[in-house]
Amino acid sequence: ASFVFLLFFVAFAVKLPIPPLHTWLPDAHTDAPTAVSIMLAGVLIKMGGYGMIRIGVSMFPEVAHDYGWAMASLATIAVLYGAMVTMRQSDLKRLIAFSSISHMGYVLLGVSTIGSVVANPIGLTGAGMQMFTHGTITGLLFLLVGIIYDKAHTRYIPHLGGLAARMPIVAVAFVVASLASLGLPGLSGFVSEILGLIPTEIAEIYPMSQIETSSEMQNDHRIFNDFVKNLNGQLEALNPNYIYWIDNKNKFRQTYDMIKERINIKYIELQELEIESLLNDIKSKY
Repeated sequence: ASFVFLLFFVAFAVKLPIPPLHTWLPDAHTDAPTAVSIMLAGVLIKMGGYGMIRIGVSMFPEVAHDYGWAMASLATIAVLYGAMVTMRQSDLKRLIAFSSISHMGYVLLGVSTIGSVVANPIGLTGAGMQMFTHGTITGLLFLLVGIIYDKAHTRYIPHLGGLAARMPIVAVAFVVASLASLGLPGLSGFVSEILGLIPTEIAEIYPMSQIETSSEMQNDHRIFNDFVKNLNGQLEALNPNYIYWIDNKNKFRQTYDMIKERINIKYIELQELEIESLLNDIKSKY
């Protein structure tokens, strides 16, 4: 049973994705057109999380319980790694793709609470909510990136300064989506991420039944659980950093001459033809 569970877990970890099995996602988003990126972020990668819950946890609950500590560790690595790599990106679309890796770590973190009777319902609820809210928020972000690229013909972040003066509606929508992505209270991202973090404070991620009961091993058990809880309590610190960085770089710096030349109509993003063209593009592909 453990071997079969691990095979399913690896397969769904590639789809979710979880580092180090994530390398396909940034390239897929970067090369895909806007419509495909929206579908990929909104629906397709969620199949990994759904499979973990529906098949991994439902069919192998005892094995999932035993490996809860490993899933929690991988989830923590995914959130931290995704956030740190995101801050090093210069391509706007690739940046959002790496942020998806960070956010999908919360899904695995919720699944890892399978070992706690109290925390498990909250954790699985948080995982499901995170998949839904991430799909809507990231889909909106990719839509806005597509509109920006259609007018500016570039996704290179240093060349996108001053967009707020030329595309104010898109800039406001981008800020709202970014605030939802970082988990601002009152927006959907906060609900899903807080439900993913709360269980780590009340769950015993490392099951005591799986280790020796000597005082030394019990101390190691407490240290490990405290480490996971304290680290997960600081995961959100990196999320607002890269969201603030991209908003500041893109929209509120001095306007580049290239942006002035390419986007010479202030409210050009409101053209209905662009929205209709995007919707037709999505229908033609799916």
